[in-house]
Amino acid sequence: MACERSLSTLSLLLVIKGDCQACDELLAVGPGIFEGFDVYYLTADDAPAFDAHGQEVLRSTSALAALEVRWPPVYVVVDPARAEVVAEGVVFDAAQIRAEIEPLLT
Repeated sequence: MACERSLSTLSLLLVIKGDCQACDELLAVGPGIFEGFDVYYLTADDAPAFDAHGQEVLRSTSALAALEVRWPPVYVVVDPARAEVVAEGVVFDAAQIRAEIEPLLT
């Protein structure tokens, strides 16, 4: 599925790929751990090789190119009010991401 969405609030983009244990774990945990952020799962894969665990995974090579994401899994936090990326990092697990982005909510 192509991704054509516009962001309106602080958004966490979780860029995942197939055959990735950390990605599978993020999908299994679900977006609830990231309260305060709109959460989107993105991939460049045509036919993702992962179980989405009920989460919607959007395919968007254009969004990933605009964000200069080349090596998932990574996370990117976008603040649409400022029209900029305010945080980004490598994905290890959901708790690590939450700890790194929590300060953005204050």
